[in-house]
Amino acid sequence: MTRRLDYGPMRPPVGTSPTDDTAIGMTANPVVGYRGLGGGGGASGPTYSPAESALMLPFSSIGISQQGVTQAGTVSAWQSYLGGISVSLVQAVGASQPTYDPSGGIGGRPLVTFDGVDDVMKGPITKGSAFSDFEMGIVGQRVTFASAADFWILYETVIAGLLFGIRDASAATWRVTSNIDLNATSDPDGVTAHYSANAITGVYDTRKNSVLESTSAGAYTTQADTQVLALGGRSGVAAHANIAVQAWYLGPQLSGAQRTYLQGLLAFYTGI
Repeated sequence: MTRRLDYGPMRPPVGTSPTDDTAIGMTANPVVGYRGLGGGGGASGPTYSPAESALMLPFSSIGISQQGVTQAGTVSAWQSYLGGISVSLVQAVGASQPTYDPSGGIGGRPLVTFDGVDDVMKGPITKGSAFSDFEMGIVGQRVTFASAADFWILYETVIAGLLFGIRDASAATWRVTSNIDLNATSDPDGVTAHYSANAITGVYDTRKNSVLESTSAGAYTTQADTQVLALGGRSGVAAHANIAVQAWYLGPQLSGAQRTYLQGLLAFYTGI
């Protein structure tokens, strides 16, 4: 049976109490009943609710493994839950769907694993204007390395032309790419972290847990709106990465304050 998951193991189960769920427009789930989904620091700090995240990150789309996942052991759809832009990543072919582990992530959170062979999810994203700069990332890990051509996450034209993304570089090394490959950054396989990359006016940065790891300059091309966001691989190309993911996001380059907020939000929902 396919099941759409809408819960978040950030707090202990509390039966059917709707205390925090109703505050953000959700109904209590009598089976799961987790309190605190979208409720962070309260009056003294960020709440990390969907509404707040849309105000803070109006042109970003963020998916988390506790929300919006349609699965029956493998994942057929993953709807963004946070940020101001909605996007649904889908995969109709069962053999190309990533696997779902309800408690394999940090702190027993759900985990979605792409096999590195043919698993990929993708969907169009519309923010209302061209992408003249980018910031994207995942919370998760590379399980094993196979090829330097393998993509973790990317934004690309429908016909597999221009692209911006994060991909493998070599064993234990990853990088940012925008038609040319830049910023090889060493990290061992099997380490769960927040991996991100951004680009603006030809400057490319890679970050791990929001800490700058490398930067370089290179040619940059503005990308048209309404193109495809892909997770785990590239459309129509044998470039699939073996990654395990708790969260993903894409949007324009963030300010320092927005990046700090995003790091806190991801830490709240993923434990990283």
